[in-house]
Amino acid sequence: MSGEKLTHSEIIEIGYKWLFSKCSFAVKDLVTHNQETPDIIGWNAEGSFLLEAKVSRSDFLADKKKPFRLNPETGMGDWRFFIAPKGLIRVEELPDMWGLIEVNEKRKATMVHNPFGKGNIYCTWHKHEKCNGSEVIIMKSVLRRLHQKGLINEIYKK
Repeated sequence: MSGEKLTHSEIIEIGYKWLFSKCSFAVKDLVTHNQETPDIIGWNAEGSFLLEAKVSRSDFLADKKKPFRLNPETGMGDWRFFIAPKGLIRVEELPDMWGLIEVNEKRKATMVHNPFGKGNIYCTWHKHEKCNGSEVIIMKSVLRRLHQKGLINEIYKK
């Protein structure tokens, strides 16, 4: 990639914005007591999208050793994608049933590999076996934080 190198935080922000074209709710870098802390995860009516941001080859290669990558059924996300600068990851290097989103030098995200299905009819897409409980923990954590800040009543306002 030419030009200024993207940071992990920038890739997360770009992925977060990209995810809102697919989802109605998403969180980024939200630490909970889960073993896995997704860079970005979002939900729509059909399921969940997990995006893992990578800005270096070493980080991408190290990701394969994470417990929830070695045992994918313990991970999160019905649909899992890496998001990285263009050219960092080759499609043939992806784990089974992982997609790839590339960010170009203009900081535009484009899905370049989608092994799940065609179009945006997500109910027809193939899904990963996953740990639903971990995703519920994230949702509960979001709601608890809103409650603790006295903001929970905002969800009832029209």
